[in-house]
Amino acid sequence: GEGISKDGYELVGWSLNKNGAVNYNPGQVVKGLTTKSNLTLYAVWNALGKTTYKVDHYVMDKNGTYQFASSETKDGFASSTRVPVEDLINNQYVSKGVTKFDHAENNGTIISDVSPNRDGTTVISMYYSREQYTITASMSPHAYMNGSNSYTSRAYVGQSISLPINLDNGYKLLKAEVTSGNVSDFNVNYSTNIITFTMPSQNVALRVNHGLIKYKINYNIGDDAKFLKNNPVEYDVETATFKLNNPVREHYTFIGWTGTNLSSAQLDVSISKGTTGDINLTALWLIDSYNVTIKYPG
Repeated sequence: GEGISKDGYELVGWSLNKNGAVNYNPGQVVKGLTTKSNLTLYAVWNALGKTTYKVDHYVMDKNGTYQFASSETKDGFASSTRVPVEDLINNQYVSKGVTKFDHAENNGTIISDVSPNRDGTTVISMYYSREQYTITASMSPHAYMNGSNSYTSRAYVGQSISLPINLDNGYKLLKAEVTSGNVSDFNVNYSTNIITFTMPSQNVALRVNHGLIKYKINYNIGDDAKFLKNNPVEYDVETATFKLNNPVREHYTFIGWTGTNLSSAQLDVSISKGTTGDINLTALWLIDSYNVTIKYPG
């Protein structure tokens, strides 16, 4: 007698007579039957009391927090009638690739079905989670996210993504691009080195490339001075070490350079590989002096 049901009623047993009293309880094993004729058993039903119960719906927002969405009151029958939670799903909160029904709770306990209380105090909480997808980023050697040249994370659909990029000294963000995924609002701030976009309902792959920062070398040697051999006017962190050519000036003797990274006048100045930053140099001169001998006759 298991597996049968009747809306609004509970099975209390089986009778040998139509509309008779219960002769066998549900699940009871019948023994000692002697008749060889067919045996007819009649189900005995007991009407259940009608009741109501409350269903609250919570939908996960784009930051992964469940937010109350709506509430509804359902009619039901008390006692042994059980309602599968799948029958309580509100499809307006289910969107393919975005949100899905996750689980139901009653008094903080996850449930698969519900049997409403007779007093109408039953409250079922229905939770709809937001889909998550993967963000991956590959970077050239001098660019990093979280200290690594490769990056992987998970994000909710619709979540606002902000990815700061760190670079070694002397390097800049040259290019960042989406290599996989339909991202409609992808943006790169090349001043702050931050990538921003809204997470779509699919995985996203990024590629980040670094570039070299070009630094200036400014020379102040005087209007009437010149270089016999030109010096570089810019360099970068990967430029090989080079020695500066000193200027010449008629009637003056060059006595050294002063300026960036120089604590005192230096005759020989080299810019080492790995140096960064603009460089300002000033030439120091000593006016040439001559001995004049005057001879008078006599």
